[in-house]
Amino acid sequence: MRHCERSEAIQEIFYGFYGLLRRVAPRNDGIRSRNKVRDHMSWCIPTATCHRGKPKVCPRSEKKAAFTLAEVLITLGVIGIVAAMTLPMLIEDYKKVEIPIRLKKFYSTMQQAINLSIADNGPIEHWEFPTEQTNYEQTNKFFNTYLKPYLAGIKECGLENGMAERFCNKIRNNMSENTGTHGYLPVYIFADGSCFEMTTGGVAVGISGNLHFTFDYNCLGKPNKFDQDLFVFFLHFKNNKSAKLYAGNYVTSELTTREEYLEACKNHYQSTHYKGTCSALIQYDGWEIRDDYPWW
Repeated sequence: MRHCERSEAIQEIFYGFYGLLRRVAPRNDGIRSRNKVRDHMSWCIPTATCHRGKPKVCPRSEKKAAFTLAEVLITLGVIGIVAAMTLPMLIEDYKKVEIPIRLKKFYSTMQQAINLSIADNGPIEHWEFPTEQTNYEQTNKFFNTYLKPYLAGIKECGLENGMAERFCNKIRNNMSENTGTHGYLPVYIFADGSCFEMTTGGVAVGISGNLHFTFDYNCLGKPNKFDQDLFVFFLHFKNNKSAKLYAGNYVTSELTTREEYLEACKNHYQSTHYKGTCSALIQYDGWEIRDDYPWW
């Protein structure tokens, strides 16, 4: 038998087998299943014609394109390098948006609580402020009397609230390392995971009063540094005037220009009274962290 006769015989066998497969292929699989059979068979049908030499033989398996291990590793390495270069910038941009929002929320929440408390408890100059700056009981009594009833979803970090002692001690230590209160003051935690500590200072009954707040927008999150995740606010009243909450400290309450606010923010390391006062600059800028913010 010549080569062309062999080829024609082989083709008849393959076409017959192909027709059988088409009849037994499930119809409910749609066109895709039948097309797969057709494509496979058309690829495997020998294409030899009547000519000298041996007819072509259908290969047993189709060779598919794929990445080599070296190519995969190189691609992963490039992705890693690009991520390492861009991720810090993305995190920084995210913080520039998140921090002012958290600070504004704390400021608004506390000012509203103070206003509601004044309506119920009378003028703030007649409130019973703590007489000692690091007295846990006096501070907690003041908070429970004048502020807690007007703050939703807030808890003192303590065993009575089902919080682990180790967890609370770590928060207090983080605060005290920066504020110098040595863990003697209670820490209050909001439902969003932020927390704050407060202490009294400069109080003269009926004349003036200061209440200082140290606010940590991510509580146990790092870096636990002033003007990066720790910011200060203070409540002040003087000469029977209405109480007002300020972003910053008393050293920033008399500033008037942005240059003065920026300079105070840069100099927060000079004394404890300047630490955390960059919240005043952020408030002055309309609750925004601008590109010249010094602690990024």
